[in-house]
Amino acid sequence: MTYLIDIDDCIYKSKKLLVKYLNKIYNKNVNYKDIQKYDCICNFPDTNSMEVKDIFEDEDFYNEIELFEDAKQIVNNLINENQVIFITKGTPINIYYKSIRANKDFPNIPIIGISHQLSKGLVDVNDYVVVIDDVADNLYNIGANKRVLFCPDGETEYNRKAMKDNEIINITNWKELNK
Repeated sequence: MTYLIDIDDCIYKSKKLLVKYLNKIYNKNVNYKDIQKYDCICNFPDTNSMEVKDIFEDEDFYNEIELFEDAKQIVNNLINENQVIFITKGTPINIYYKSIRANKDFPNIPIIGISHQLSKGLVDVNDYVVVIDDVADNLYNIGANKRVLFCPDGETEYNRKAMKDNEIINITNWKELNK
């Protein structure tokens, strides 16, 4: 079986660290679990997409980022009997730093990097059996045999549609993938 797994907010806690950076910049105390839109503008109205892009392009961001609990163990177990490929969207600089970090934690997993301006649906997934992502639109754009929504923080505006879809498997942590 082949697994195509999103990096941000499936392998690494990107949203949590982004909110930490924005809290520091704006002297706020927003809980990352309260974020409903991925760009965080609703919770940080003074920010903009360029500022968020700059944070994601900061080398220190990916040096500091945390793995989700059990992600490393479960993904490494998957590698033993399956093909695993990471997929991520971002700017070239963001993908570069993200790839460096992912290669440190998972040296044997190839990474597909896609421009943040494009859809993950452009990836030919004829051979991919299971796609794991935290964003509903990405799951709908990829025509995989099995689609898994990784939603550790519950329902958000960007995953709500998939949480109610019976054809999509919802998991809140990596251990649930083994079920």
